[in-house]
Amino acid sequence: MAQDPRACQNMCTDSEYCCDAYASCTCGTHTGHYSCTCGRGYYGTGLRGDCRQCPAGTYRDTQGPGDVSSCIPCPDPQMNSNPGATSVDQCYCKRGYKQIGSECILLQCLVLAPPENGYFVRNTCNNIVNAACGVRCNSGYTLQGSSIRLCGESGEWSGGDAECVMKTCPELQAVENGTMVCSKPLPTMDTECYFTCDAGYQLVGSKKRTCLPVAMWDGIPAYCKG
Repeated sequence: MAQDPRACQNMCTDSEYCCDAYASCTCGTHTGHYSCTCGRGYYGTGLRGDCRQCPAGTYRDTQGPGDVSSCIPCPDPQMNSNPGATSVDQCYCKRGYKQIGSECILLQCLVLAPPENGYFVRNTCNNIVNAACGVRCNSGYTLQGSSIRLCGESGEWSGGDAECVMKTCPELQAVENGTMVCSKPLPTMDTECYFTCDAGYQLVGSKKRTCLPVAMWDGIPAYCKG
């Protein structure tokens, strides 16, 4: 039971107030003795200079004597609290975790898959909070979209979906007095174009040109010389 602070004066050898600033003078219900007791959120003897805040990650919701072991740990190992917490309600989950009841559940983003004709840097993509996934395309393809995705604390990925689009070579011009026949309708990677000349003309340049993964044609331009 709380008492007038002067009731604890005789516990000290000097004239100063005995109890700590974070303690109060109480009288034991059963013992009838006066004592200084630390308030909620603190531990120690209660005497001047000996009330200490319960450390982060703990709380103390009662007043009374006790050492640091009287501070109660938060209910989940991934919980924290500010020093001197007085209630379990002041415990909160650390960054990257979501609180459900008295438990902290690890936040995760949806599992990402690499784009078709692409891959993840180091061939891995973790989906826990703060994970970063780099996206690349195979040779002959160019990336459209986000090359880096970050798993945010909200459980959502940054950026947008990536797509690997096949590179194309510049359109080749048909030869005069001759014919150009290509293996594909569009000049995408590995397209082959063949050149022939009409009767009475001679082909100068490459008879066959191939669209390379770097989006350039091999060989040299062809034309028909009369």
